[in-house]
Amino acid sequence: MHILVSGSAGFIGSFLCDYLLKCNFKVTGVDNCFYNNEQSIFHLLGNRKFDFVKGDVARLNFKNYDIIIISHGLVGMPICKKLSSVAWYTNAESIKIIVKSLGKDQKLIYPNSNSGYGTTDGKTECIEDSPMNPISVYGQSKCQGEQYALEHKNTTVLRLATVFGTSSRMRFDLLINNLFAKIYFDREITLFEPHFMRNFVHIRDVVRAMAWSIYNPNGVYNLGNDKLNMSKIQLAEAICDYLSINRSIIKIDESQKDEDQRNYIVSSNKIVKSGFTMDYQLEDGLNELCSLCDMYNKPTGKQTLLSMGNSC
Repeated sequence: MHILVSGSAGFIGSFLCDYLLKCNFKVTGVDNCFYNNEQSIFHLLGNRKFDFVKGDVARLNFKNYDIIIISHGLVGMPICKKLSSVAWYTNAESIKIIVKSLGKDQKLIYPNSNSGYGTTDGKTECIEDSPMNPISVYGQSKCQGEQYALEHKNTTVLRLATVFGTSSRMRFDLLINNLFAKIYFDREITLFEPHFMRNFVHIRDVVRAMAWSIYNPNGVYNLGNDKLNMSKIQLAEAICDYLSINRSIIKIDESQKDEDQRNYIVSSNKIVKSGFTMDYQLEDGLNELCSLCDMYNKPTGKQTLLSMGNSC
């Protein structure tokens, strides 16, 4: 089985390619290397089952691939707002082009973001049938991409929670990764709208779910760890406890608002009932983030780490 992975040099894509190769698939990765991130897949280039194409995935001929897994995208509210036309092409229009090129037997796996649920009361669980209400260019363009993807009947959509953990293409603009680095290096953190709820998922569970989707029924699935429906202050407190830092270092600024007003609880019960398990918890991510920060524990370490991100 031959799998095409778009965004193969990215945070999820680089990890996904490595995982699929270990599962003995033939993999072709494609990435335009928008972030000059080619080095994240250097370790794969010697694998005889891996090929890499540098360029725009929407311009490829798809006839030789059994599975197309989308992991390319312009990710995050800040950069999508700054480069809105690029975001709409990358997150939506390119999906439309790909779908038009696929045969009925080719499977498409498309990751949306559960940011599409937007702002809720922070109490009601969002399930797959809940209305989508994206409030940023990022959420809107990804939801449009989902609509295009579902025009292909052989499609699985995974609505991802906020991902955390480490990858060869590291990102520290993601909420858990970012809060951990700031608390680790600064021993203080200021939060605003601290009780806004978010859902989280470890990157290893994300790539496992993408591989799971190859052999399981098509459909739309939320993909988050239901144990990790947490507010920002709960998350900061958990990080402080992990690092044995007094919670008094957490400061609240009531005067500011989050520009990306996401506030929701998400249920991933559907995919769990379908047979998928979440194998990685918050502590697994904190362990690896701590090891990474330990490596950079020097005067320039914080600046170096926090520069690793799409939105920085």
